Amino acid sequence: MSKALRLSEKWFRRGLWLVAVVFAGFLIGLGGTVVGDLPKVETPLQLDDFLDRAEAEKLRARIRDQRQTEQDAQTALEQAQL
Repeated sequence: MSKALRLSEKWFRRGLWLVAVVFAGFLIGLGGTVVGDLPKVETPLQLDDFLDRAEAEKLRARIRDQRQTEQDAQTALEQAQL
């Protein structure tokens, strides 16, 4: 009778080890998923975050106007050269 208990005790311990290994694999996978999702938690800072929005929009509009003026002057120059 004691031999049967010892055999079942061996299998019970093996079963506990199997459960422990499966649980460890689950925790490793969960940790990898959490660490993999960390860059998605917060947005990275960009240059626009540090600028005055109203002033930046004025300057961008001015740059667009300057580029358009430059393009018009380039087109007029090309036509004059022809």
